[in-house]
Amino acid sequence: MFLSRRISDLNLLNSPRLLRQEITICSSKLPYSNMIPFICRHLSKNDVKSAGSHRYQHSAALETLHSIRKEKKSALNQIDERMKHVPGNITRMNIEDEIQAAAMRMEDFGNTEEGPSGKYEYYFHDSVIGSRSYRRRNLISGDEQPVFSTNFHLEELGPMSLSVNEDFAARLITFNGQQGQQIVVTDINTGIHFQVDIRTGDVQEDGITRYVTTPTVHNVEFGPTIQDANVTYHTLFFTTCDSKGRPNAVYGCIFFGNKGSDDKLNSNPELVLIDHEGSNFVDVQRTKGCKYVAIHSTSKTSNEIYLVGKDLSPKLVRRRQAGIQYFLDCGVDDDVIIMAQRTEMSKPQKEVQDGILGNDFKVYEVKVNELPLCEDFGEEISANFRSAGTGDGCDFFIEDMDIFVSHICFYERSFLNGTQRVKVYNRKRGTNTVIPSHDAYCVITPAGNINYLSSHFSFNVESPVKPPVSLQYDFDHGTGSKAYVGERKVQDDYPYTCDRVLIESHDGTKCPLSIVYNKSVKISSVRPVVLVGYNCYGQNQSLLYDPIIMPLVDRGFAIVSQQEACPSLAVI
Repeated sequence: MFLSRRISDLNLLNSPRLLRQEITICSSKLPYSNMIPFICRHLSKNDVKSAGSHRYQHSAALETLHSIRKEKKSALNQIDERMKHVPGNITRMNIEDEIQAAAMRMEDFGNTEEGPSGKYEYYFHDSVIGSRSYRRRNLISGDEQPVFSTNFHLEELGPMSLSVNEDFAARLITFNGQQGQQIVVTDINTGIHFQVDIRTGDVQEDGITRYVTTPTVHNVEFGPTIQDANVTYHTLFFTTCDSKGRPNAVYGCIFFGNKGSDDKLNSNPELVLIDHEGSNFVDVQRTKGCKYVAIHSTSKTSNEIYLVGKDLSPKLVRRRQAGIQYFLDCGVDDDVIIMAQRTEMSKPQKEVQDGILGNDFKVYEVKVNELPLCEDFGEEISANFRSAGTGDGCDFFIEDMDIFVSHICFYERSFLNGTQRVKVYNRKRGTNTVIPSHDAYCVITPAGNINYLSSHFSFNVESPVKPPVSLQYDFDHGTGSKAYVGERKVQDDYPYTCDRVLIESHDGTKCPLSIVYNKSVKISSVRPVVLVGYNCYGQNQSLLYDPIIMPLVDRGFAIVSQQEACPSLAVI
């Protein structure tokens, strides 16, 4: 999957949504008398030094905390005063408890990912003091071991990547304070941490190379492995930013770890590609087959991609063409699967119809030795499964894909009402199977799937009122979806419903609305409605699970979300 996943092998393991909910809960419950010593205890040494003394720093922290406490107390008093006018003797604490209970349902979510080699599955545990511990479980023996831990009070965790053989985990850390950034690589088997030398640019003085620039790093990614006799080395890539903060360059090096000579952990970073055009953003992502990384240089309406192997030499896939964007992934046999589309800017007006929610991708397959491509994108394979309706007259378009050795899974959306589904295409037989969306859930999202040789495909479903559920589709047996939440089977007894309807705008455009409500709450008159609209950048409203709305839904409200920018709907 390309369009929806982060450039990271631990995609779901770094979920800011989970952390944000926990911080909200903790901040609402933690007494101020406990917050002051807690924050002072976590002040960095640099902060103390810059303040001049521990006493001054402690005093400044207390003053700041007292100020925050005063402002929050004032705000809470206003809320409590307004709550007095709400029928039913409902207090703010009642609402907070209900939101907390709804958020706790996320803890049952089986949030794990299988690694690229298929040996381990990865997961994390969050603590109430703001730290996170990443762990993994051996899929054969069941043995568990730590990967690394992070403290969100001291550092900001950026992109992460696993090495192909899953021996190392790389992560980008931005420290709170004046300490800057580091790329840290952890040897998972020994627990040893290595700091990668990311200095770039050199000055020659008497034959000695001195590196003078420590760039701002945007992303980090392990690439293909290099076998030297009985020793395995790893390519490591990172992107850097220009003076305006735009990611514009990719550097590559060989990571030796403790196997290098002269105490060098990695070779000198080499410039792989740089893009000086101010409208383009550069990123790097390892392909599913693990033989290449793909370097993307992307603008709002066009892009071009380079494949880089273990020799660190970029190979152009197709030259940039105005109004055309494409995305790709590669398998282990140098097979390249490409999704290509024309952007709205270049699409003929006659192709734009009322009710269409997005652009239609075509899918092609080529070999690496056929690159670079000229005008076409190779052999189209999407003709085998395009315009496959479900019997109700609703055709679907492709939004994203996940490739495997024997199958390709396509995330699709209806042209008519925006409902989602997954289509599984058998690469050997040329047949496809449709996994329809569950009526009770509004959103289908990817769930890792970085193991190219996996025998199953995982994805998540959820709605604003139903916590995410992880589903699996078995390629070998074709048994359909197997639902589970952690170790428990899904109990589909939630009294919540997610409906989708089309309303007609003043100009005849049909706009889809998603309606969620508690069907067990009986309303004597008209059900109260909260209508949420959004009109910027063509972005849809999020339909992910939202504990904040649960107190309203459980009291009989219906939450209606507009799912496509439409001038006829006001934002309420």
